[in-house]
Amino acid sequence: MNAELEALLHCYDAFKQASGGEARRLNLIYQSSLDKVLERYPHLARRTLQQMIDHAYRRWCRAYDKPPSIPPQA
Repeated sequence: MNAELEALLHCYDAFKQASGGEARRLNLIYQSSLDKVLERYPHLARRTLQQMIDHAYRRWCRAYDKPPSIPPQA
């Protein structure tokens, strides 16, 4: 996974898990991170970037939520 995308996912996850004032503060950090990416890729729309992050976040969460597999019997 791209390191930049993974950093955005970590920011987004922290924001999603927080509540109250902490969530507002983390949302500002996340939005700032989005702005930095959009500065480097001016052709990319904010909505498109957010959709990409939402999609990657769902896949990322599923990957971490999978229970460990049971090894086969020897």
